[in-house]
Amino acid sequence: MPPLNSLVLAQSPACAIQALQYGESAFSMQCHIELIDSTVADWSRVLAYAQSLDKTLGAGALQKLDTEVEKYMPDFNNSAKLIYNNFIAQLKKRP
Repeated sequence: MPPLNSLVLAQSPACAIQALQYGESAFSMQCHIELIDSTVADWSRVLAYAQSLDKTLGAGALQKLDTEVEKYMPDFNNSAKLIYNNFIAQLKKRP
């Protein structure tokens, strides 16, 4: 349940609150914009993470995730840069 007077900006079936705004200048995000080529391989070394993916998304989810991440890595990188640049631009506007 989001805090009173907040606005849910993004959600999914797996996560009811992925991005949230509270007031004029407080924002939060529940996602990983820091993906690099080795991220999924690094995550795969954590057995609990692989098991959680299989439980949530079905058997073989880690390999599917790795394939999708590789396919969309340029988009992830562009989105991360956009989010970062927008965040910095907002900070520069503050008194």
